[in-house]
Amino acid sequence: MTVITMVVHLDLFSMIYGVFLGILVLLNRRCCYRLWPGYVIILMILLFIQYLSCVGAPLAVCWGQSFHQYCQHH
Repeated sequence: MTVITMVVHLDLFSMIYGVFLGILVLLNRRCCYRLWPGYVIILMILLFIQYLSCVGAPLAVCWGQSFHQYCQHH
């Protein structure tokens, strides 16, 4: 699934996925077993960031920009 995501997206996130996947491939099974929970947590965080970048953050967590007041008057 990670490889499919990397091929489809072809962006910074796919590079991050590739680096982590490459690290996991090069390690032995015992180290992979220890690092797997961290890998899954990183994937969840990156998926959440990708979702927010595509859909947008909820208005409650957004703050106004300095130029926002000028856009409302015109």
